[in-house]
Amino acid sequence: MKCATVIIFTVAVLISAAACSTEELESADPGAAPSASATLAVSVEPPPPQENTTRADVKFDPCNEVGDSAILSIGYDPRTRQRDDRVEWDLSSIGCTFRMRNEAGRTVETLSITSTNIGLDEWRTRYSEVSREVEIAGRDVIVYQPDTPRVSQMCFLDTAFDVGSLSMSVYVNANYSDSDPCRRVVEVAEILLPQVAGA
Repeated sequence: MKCATVIIFTVAVLISAAACSTEELESADPGAAPSASATLAVSVEPPPPQENTTRADVKFDPCNEVGDSAILSIGYDPRTRQRDDRVEWDLSSIGCTFRMRNEAGRTVETLSITSTNIGLDEWRTRYSEVSREVEIAGRDVIVYQPDTPRVSQMCFLDTAFDVGSLSMSVYVNANYSDSDPCRRVVEVAEILLPQVAGA
């Protein structure tokens, strides 16, 4: 039953990420492009209470602990910071999304950064048929693209972190970009992981 619960939860997290990525939350007037010297802090609500009994509570909150400078360094707009959490049963996913927009204000890519109490080996087992192992900044990482139509324009990456794993996903909007989402999530992680995870 525990394995089935994890599978249901992980599928729900993927669908949630896909839904968040495809929402039209774009501004008609994106304003001036962000710069590293500008103050771009965006307040977000606190994460929801966790309900874990057999698993540890997630301690790392990407929405509050990944700074604007880190997001700028990978080309995303910190002003689009938006909380993206999922807490149910004995599982917790505390996350945040960020958008990369073109000059017209349209979302080209959406990045999700999530800290979970699901271990790397659990992700590795769940996606063994579609994942590959890589090393980024000295860390063991799995990269995978689930064979699910709703996430066909997304790619996911996980590494051991905190009480479980740190997950990243990149959604590429095919209307505005032909980039490979798996190549993009690796490129993002190569820059972001040393800053976020202290690799």
